[in-house]
Amino acid sequence: MALDALVRAGVALATALTAPLQASVGHEAWLSQDALGAPVYATRVDVPALVEHKSRLVRAADGREVMAATKVTVLQPITIAPVDRLTLPDGTTPPILTVEGLVDPAAAVAGQPYLASIWCGA
Repeated sequence: MALDALVRAGVALATALTAPLQASVGHEAWLSQDALGAPVYATRVDVPALVEHKSRLVRAADGREVMAATKVTVLQPITIAPVDRLTLPDGTTPPILTVEGLVDPAAAVAGQPYLASIWCGA
């Protein structure tokens, strides 16, 4: 079995084992800005994710070191960018500071990771 297949199998096992712990998180991909400069987002898609409230110093997309307050782990291929909007189970929409993930070379959409770790601010 190739290493990429083992990683996919591991993520599938983690998804099954953590299913009772996963919460629904809303994801709205950023599309553009309107005439007044307000962001325009795609229709919200709810995805299951592990949501952990924990602090960690991370490097934001703009290069600054900032304190993250929440880690959201999506155990499926997903494309998320710092300009997108996440709605956590408590209804808050914290800023996305950074997105991490090992890229799956066989993903249906180029560049999608096996899973995504998303660090959010307060």
